[in-house]
Amino acid sequence: MLKRPQLRDFVSHLEKTDQNWEWPTVVVDASIKQVWELFDRFGACVFDHQHQHLNPIMLDSSYFGAGFNGFLDCLVSLYDLHLEKITIVHHDFPVLEDEDMYIYFECLQDFCSAWREGNMKIEIVFQMDWREEVERILKKTELI
Repeated sequence: MLKRPQLRDFVSHLEKTDQNWEWPTVVVDASIKQVWELFDRFGACVFDHQHQHLNPIMLDSSYFGAGFNGFLDCLVSLYDLHLEKITIVHHDFPVLEDEDMYIYFECLQDFCSAWREGNMKIEIVFQMDWREEVERILKKTELI
């Protein structure tokens, strides 16, 4: 029986995350203070002006919903785009409530769990300074 991929299988930590990343790259930073800002950031980065026609949820838009269900739908729909890679770069941690942070990680976990060999490469990058906090959240979300 094959083991389902885990979020931690796709996580890496770098000293510097401020490099030039290829599209599609989602940049998460401390300017995100509300969960809807996180959704907007993902939509704007993935379904930017050149790629809005690819949005399967709301055609010709970077908007895909205002809740975690829509957010997960957005993530999982990326598999249908046949992208080579998606990178989610965390320059800083978003300043979210703990519960929202756990749900965000759970959505990332569900996205990674749907990954299959041959799918796009998923890279989820955090600053090295956040390693302990990421590990704490990973351990908690893996128990759920």
